[in-house]
Amino acid sequence: MISGNEPEFAYAVALVLHEAALIDRYLITSSKDTVRTLRRCYFGMIDGWELSMLSIRSQSLLQFDPAVALTGVSFGRYSAHAHRGMAQQTGAYLPRHFTGAKRGRNFMLVCISGLLGKAEVADFRQLMDAHDWEDGRSTAGAQSALVKQNQQLPPDSELSRTLGNRIISALTANPRFLSAAIPLRIFPPLFNRYASTQGHHFGIHVDNAVRGDYLTGLRIRTDLSATLFLSEPDEYDGGELVIEDTYGSHEVKLPAGDLVLYPASSLHMVTPVTRGTRVASFFWLQSMIRDQHARSMIFDLDSAIQRLVERLGRDDPETVKLTGIYHNLIRYWVEV
Repeated sequence: MISGNEPEFAYAVALVLHEAALIDRYLITSSKDTVRTLRRCYFGMIDGWELSMLSIRSQSLLQFDPAVALTGVSFGRYSAHAHRGMAQQTGAYLPRHFTGAKRGRNFMLVCISGLLGKAEVADFRQLMDAHDWEDGRSTAGAQSALVKQNQQLPPDSELSRTLGNRIISALTANPRFLSAAIPLRIFPPLFNRYASTQGHHFGIHVDNAVRGDYLTGLRIRTDLSATLFLSEPDEYDGGELVIEDTYGSHEVKLPAGDLVLYPASSLHMVTPVTRGTRVASFFWLQSMIRDQHARSMIFDLDSAIQRLVERLGRDDPETVKLTGIYHNLIRYWVEV
């Protein structure tokens, strides 16, 4: 029997079993992709809690027969979320070495297509090209400064703040970004430029865990890093954003106006630009959900719910129940 000091365990098991029942009901009416996503969320909750709460009272689980059956199963990690086919559908240009945006306990890479329209990108570029740039090492940490060679708009300039505010407005109006990031605070976007004539690149590094903005006094924990591409892929050679994780290296080079979101804890680099100029905006954010694994599952679940709403309608009883689970999981993990 679960004792009174184990409410989190009881709540976790209840959510897992509830979602398992909903998945069974959807097997008849839903596509394989939607069911697969729901199952990934279901097994992810098991993996996320690692059944570690069994260490609190392992015998407590014995009364939940469905969950007991899971304890002897060795679950595989998750399939790629933004594999090459999906990335191409969203307009992403991924070099041949890109093996897929793997989803697992410590990694989630999300591409957001068309955050800025082409006309707005052109306006950004015109304003930026007419402005003075400075050494990019002015905003780098001690280790990053050793491997950083690029230029950036002065972070405290009026232009940088104006363009940054336009980006934040686009972010907060983008459902995919909000679903993937669940943002609490967004650092004012910065802007950099890599020129082939100066051999610009940014060696392997990890972003600072905490960033502060002296103009606003804002301080954030950097849960996620973001790069918004402002140059088309055919404008330059090299300049790929390379993100390292336990699955290997992932090279990202997106159309102008597209954004990539990835864990700030990842080792990453920008390869040398050998032709043309690479222009981008970059920034960090603090999520309301600190844990990457939990945030990944929330994003998967929300994506599956939206697909079900398109097919079954927002008032479908089981869709309503899944939406309730979504909000209860956020309530369980959120930090505000």
